[in-house]
Amino acid sequence: MTVDKTVKVISGVVVIVSVLLGLNVNEAWFYLTIFVGFMVIQSAFTGFCPCEGVAKILGAKEESCACDYGKNK
Repeated sequence: MTVDKTVKVISGVVVIVSVLLGLNVNEAWFYLTIFVGFMVIQSAFTGFCPCEGVAKILGAKEESCACDYGKNK
């Protein structure tokens, strides 16, 4: 799995778990949902995503867009 896909999976899981915890345990868990949303938005503008480091530690692979251009043509 690539880094981008791993970041999306981690973000989605954290949002779902924090919403469920906010509904069933304590409303303070909704702050985690807001934080994850904020980090996704800021990463779209800055290109910095702390979750990418976690994805790389978990073994996600970097994806290169230009790896197959010009081959077998």
